[in-house]
Amino acid sequence: MNKKQRISILVENETGKNMIQVDVLARIIAFFSLRNFEIESISVVPAIEKNFYKIEIVINVDDQGMDLIKKQLRKLIQVLDIQTLNLWEEPNIERELVLIKIKAPDSIRKQILETSIRLGGRIIRKHPDFLILEIIGQSQDINMAIKMLGCYEIIDITRTGTVALRDC
Repeated sequence: MNKKQRISILVENETGKNMIQVDVLARIIAFFSLRNFEIESISVVPAIEKNFYKIEIVINVDDQGMDLIKKQLRKLIQVLDIQTLNLWEEPNIERELVLIKIKAPDSIRKQILETSIRLGGRIIRKHPDFLILEIIGQSQDINMAIKMLGCYEIIDITRTGTVALRDC
């Protein structure tokens, strides 16, 4: 049975620059694409160790598929370490960030502000015509917030994707 799982891949950045080499990221994305694994979210951040990056990918896959992924990813030259986390079964801290730009005429601005507060969000930009909200939470909380704010006119929206740490 497929389950939402995170795979964290530590890769070496051969150039030593403060950005990941595009070919390293492209190889990892191609790896998943060629095997028909759907990437739900992906994030890339510098690792604690200098010249290394951590690529976090959330996918829906069964345990057998995850074992295959780990085995084959280890064959890529730049991959130094792989860790997995089942986001539903293992204790973890999971977060995602969403920015939502909402049309906010004076007639409904107060309602939008109250809804944002109920959802645990905060206003990061007030403009005469719109508001930009920031909401941080678990993926299901973000999905619920977007649904609740859908009754207003959403101008634009962007999400970070899921990041997680083992909570043990």
